Amino acid sequence: MKARGEGRIFSRAGSVYWWCAYFLRGKEYRESTGKTDPKEAEKFLKRRLKEVGADQIGKATFIGPQQERIKVGKLLDALEADY
Repeated sequence: MKARGEGRIFSRAGSVYWWCAYFLRGKEYRESTGKTDPKEAEKFLKRRLKEVGADQIGKATFIGPQQERIKVGKLLDALEADY
């Protein structure tokens, strides 16, 4: 059994990838690790928990899975501005 605050990895029906879950400021974040190996999924989770820890001490702002996604329109606008 894991201690509180360590997050967890789990499998989801219909997905070949392991998923992870962790908390920040009372909100649960769940995302695919993109890994099929549980050990690699644990490494992914540990990296995410370090990012959460950095946010909690004010060292870096946490960028969650939603913010990491870039919309195609934004990419096209940046490409157009570059040309």
